[in-house]
Amino acid sequence: FSGLGKINYRFEQPVHQPQMTFYNAMGAIVKQIRLNGNEGIVILNSEDFESGIYFYTLSHNGVLGTSRRMSVVR
Repeated sequence: FSGLGKINYRFEQPVHQPQMTFYNAMGAIVKQIRLNGNEGIVILNSEDFESGIYFYTLSHNGVLGTSRRMSVVR
């Protein structure tokens, strides 16, 4: 994405302390966002990231879940 991007999320079961963690291609954490509830939308600004490939993972209760890839173009 470039500019603003959005990621929809949804947990099938009730969760405690859901969050989304963003990693760069080297595996370093670059951003963490606490989520509100079992479903919602995260709005991202490309200005918060360098251009490149990133991975993001949903987690809750300390358990890692789904991971996806995203590209940032500035």
